[in-house]
Amino acid sequence: MNLTERRKQFLQQIIRLYEKSGLPVHYETLANLLGVSKWTAYDMLKELEKNDFLKRDYVVNPNVQGRSTIVFSPTPKANKLFGQTREVTFDAGMLNEIKKRYLK
Repeated sequence: MNLTERRKQFLQQIIRLYEKSGLPVHYETLANLLGVSKWTAYDMLKELEKNDFLKRDYVVNPNVQGRSTIVFSPTPKANKLFGQTREVTFDAGMLNEIKKRYLK
């Protein structure tokens, strides 16, 4: 897939946010950073996910009962595109353990 400059911009920003926090990024956080609507950000991230640049996950929002939040994290393909690698990665088991501790 040939990435447009706009898609590269979104992907670079989500990689930066992920690198900074070490946590998956909510699309509204990215929207605020880029000055676009949350729906524009969500649509763009879904397109990047379809092309294997992002991975979607769901986290439970402790403030809203019964609702989960969609978050995205860069894949190795995205990191390779920009020449970045994370030294520490979380597998699904580690992420679920962190979620459980946070929710207690």
